Amino acid sequence: MSEELTTLVQVLELYGKGVGALGRAIKFTAKGAKTGVDFAKLKNMQRKMKLHYASEGKHDTMKVKDLEELTGGNYKILNIPLEDEKGLIGFYDCLKKLKVSFAELPDLCIGDGYTQIAYDPQNAEKVKLAVEHYRKRLAHEPMEITLEDYEKLGGEDGKKIFDDLASKGYKAEKSAEQIAKLQARNKDQTFAPITLNFESLLLEEYKDRYYFRIPKTMNKDKSAMAICVRKEDVLIIDDGKTAFTHLKNGSKMSVYQVNAAGVIDKEHPEVLDTDRISSKFNKVDIKELWQVNHIKVNETGKLPNFNKGQEIDSSALPDSTVKDMIHLEEIKAKQGKKEYIPLELDVSESLVAEDETKYLTKLPDIDDLANDNYHCLIIEKSDAILSNDGSVLMAYLHKDKESAVKEIARDGTLLKTNKMKNENVVAYYIKADKQRSKETKKSLAKNLLSFAKGEKPIIPKGRK
Repeated sequence: MSEELTTLVQVLELYGKGVGALGRAIKFTAKGAKTGVDFAKLKNMQRKMKLHYASEGKHDTMKVKDLEELTGGNYKILNIPLEDEKGLIGFYDCLKKLKVSFAELPDLCIGDGYTQIAYDPQNAEKVKLAVEHYRKRLAHEPMEITLEDYEKLGGEDGKKIFDDLASKGYKAEKSAEQIAKLQARNKDQTFAPITLNFESLLLEEYKDRYYFRIPKTMNKDKSAMAICVRKEDVLIIDDGKTAFTHLKNGSKMSVYQVNAAGVIDKEHPEVLDTDRISSKFNKVDIKELWQVNHIKVNETGKLPNFNKGQEIDSSALPDSTVKDMIHLEEIKAKQGKKEYIPLELDVSESLVAEDETKYLTKLPDIDDLANDNYHCLIIEKSDAILSNDGSVLMAYLHKDKESAVKEIARDGTLLKTNKMKNENVVAYYIKADKQRSKETKKSLAKNLLSFAKGEKPIIPKGRK
C-alpha cells in the first residue's frame, strides 16, 4: 500500500474518534476525497492526530488534546534549549505565572538538550516575555518549529517513539471511553444488559465484531438465529469466558439465519424488535453487573482483542472507509443549506426496511391517510444518516424535489406508489406531531376527570 493511501486510511480511521476540537478543525471535504487531497496537508493531519494521543501532559502541563479544545487545533511549537528537570520546571513556572496555555510534547530525542512545547498562538507575546526573562539560562535562542520538524528531531528512532506513544495513547483513551460507556449503560433504563458465552455461542470473530448464536433459537434441523455485536460495545468478564454487552430497549436490530453447519446468511438479515431478542437471554446475574461496574478504566484486559479474528477484506477497507467519510461530509454540507429541510425520525417507530441505497419508513397515521393500509416514505440513503446508537434517522430533503410514497396493504401487497413534494412530507410530519399532541392533551384531560370521579384512568394507544 502506498504511503499516501496508508496515511489516508489512518486519518480516516481516527477522524472523529475522540479527537474532539481537532476533528472539527480539520476541513476534509467530500470533493477533496474524491479528487485527491494535498498529501502534505494530509500528512500534517496525521501528525496532529498522533500528537493528540501521544501527549501525556508531563511536568503538570496541559495535554495536547486539552490545548486543542482551547485553540480549535491551532497551536504553535517552540523548541527550547532546556532538558534538565530543574531548568524546565523554572521555565514552566514562568509561563504559568504569565498564564500561558501550553503542553509539553513527548521527547523524541532524549539527551539532545532540547524540549518542545505547544502553546496557544494568542499567548505569543507572553511566551516572548518568558523567554526574555529566562534568556541568561538558555544556551541558545528558542526557535519555533513545524510539526514536520518536530517529527524529524529524533530521526527514524524518534518516529518509532512517536508512533508507539500515539498507539499507546489511542488505545488507552478508547479503552477508558469503552469501559465508561458500558458502565453508564448499566445505569440507563433504555439499555438491557446481556451476556454471551464464548464457548457455546460464538460463531465468528472479526477484527471489529463478533457473531453470536442467539440462545433458545435452535430448531429441530439444528438451524438457529444470530446477532452481530460490535467489539466496541463489549467487555470481557468471567476470566475471559463471557462477553458482556447491551441491547437497546424499544429499538430494532438485524438478526441472521444460521444453518446446521453454522454458516451465517449475512446477505438476508431480518429486522426484529430488541425486546423480542432480549427475551431469549437469561437475566444478567447481579455478580456479573458488579464485575462490570467495578472495572477500572485502565484494565485493558477486560476489553476485546481488536487484533484477533478474521481480517476484513483489506482491498475493500479503504474504499469503504473513504465512502463513509464522503457521505458524512456531504450530509454536513446539506445541514447548512436553506434548500434542504431536516426530518428527524425515531428508528424504532418509523423504520420498516432498508436495502443498499434506500430506507423504507412508515408515515404516521393521521386523518389525511385514514384507511387500513400502510403508507411508507422512501428515503435515499445518500440524503440521510443514522445516529451513532442507531436510534435516530436524520434525513435532509431538498425542498424543491419529491419523494416516493408507497401504499402497502396489511398483507404486504404493494398497491401503488405516489409522489409527494418534500415540503408536503415535512408538513405532514408536523401535522402528525400536532395531532398527537392534541390527542395527548385530550387523554390527559380525560384522565384528570376520571381521577376526580375515582375511575380507572385511560391509557393512550401506544403508550404504557
